[in-house]
Amino acid sequence: MHFGLTKAPATFQRLMDLVLGGLKWSCALVYLDDIIVYSSTFQSHLQHLNSVLERIQSSGLTLHISKCQFCKTKLKYLGHVVSHSGIEPDPDKVRAVRDYPVLTRIKGVRAFLGLTSYYRRFIRNYATIAEPLISLTRNIDNRPFLWTSSCQQAFDHLRHLLIQAPIISYPQFDKPFILQLDASDFGLSAILAQKLVDDDRVKREHVIG
Repeated sequence: MHFGLTKAPATFQRLMDLVLGGLKWSCALVYLDDIIVYSSTFQSHLQHLNSVLERIQSSGLTLHISKCQFCKTKLKYLGHVVSHSGIEPDPDKVRAVRDYPVLTRIKGVRAFLGLTSYYRRFIRNYATIAEPLISLTRNIDNRPFLWTSSCQQAFDHLRHLLIQAPIISYPQFDKPFILQLDASDFGLSAILAQKLVDDDRVKREHVIG
């Protein structure tokens, strides 16, 4: 398939959804040509891998072995690091935010907001914090670019929060959930959490969504 075609990504995604039908959200996820297979035990993982590989083979698709990783306990997937502990931002992306140059144009502001917004679920009250930057991108035809102290504060705050972003834990459905809500003139936010026991056997509140 020629990925330069306008509808190629959507068409290929539909194909992969059909190929892995019945396995998605059970033991596998797929976004275009990025497939992740997950399991709770090594033995079940081998079975899940076999099921996914059989589907790929029977559909006539092939894999590049150099791009495959098997039986990992931690890996990068779609800009995140996925492990048994949970999900966290890819350190390479975090470094890109940390080292982001000073913003002097609307195009740069939009690019920065696009990058940080992708990780907004790791940043509490993202919309409220980012509002000075978001407002810069509105009604830009009739006013000059004006980088204020509020913009700089929002820029620095978002970078700091993403660098310190928490690991989002996996939900444990046999334990109570905590729903935290907040609202302002600029946005709404909600955090789903649970009190879980850490590796040091201390019970702490963990964000799960």
